Amino acid sequence: MSIGGKGIGVSLDDVVKLLRDRFEEIGPSADPLFEAEEVATWAAAAGIERHALLDAIGLHLARAFHDRQLDYEFCNAVANDFWTLLLTTDELRENWPSRFTAVFEAFEAGEVQRDPLLDPVEWMVRPLIAELLGIMN
Repeated sequence: MSIGGKGIGVSLDDVVKLLRDRFEEIGPSADPLFEAEEVATWAAAAGIERHALLDAIGLHLARAFHDRQLDYEFCNAVANDFWTLLLTTDELRENWPSRFTAVFEAFEAGEVQRDPLLDPVEWMVRPLIAELLGIMN
């Protein structure tokens, strides 16, 4: 899937593959999977603003997670890293990416074990993502 205006630009699949490769190399880490400059480069190559890129990546992660192409640990790590970028970048705070925020919040729900007998990813995250995809499609 390509992002950007005329079918030219950055492939979300390529961005996610790059992030996946980095995640597999370093695992869950305090270090981000990308630098802010990379995100600016991806957005510029796609011909869109960074907030639109975050919305597109959030939707891509949600669909791939829902289709079981990407696992929770990876999606949550990517969402957390983009959330940090969002909170530390003026342009992003001024143009809040609402779709990305909804996806981030869904993945965030999996971080809390409310009931020791229930898997929070299956009990909370999957239903939230399915609901979001119904709204976002």
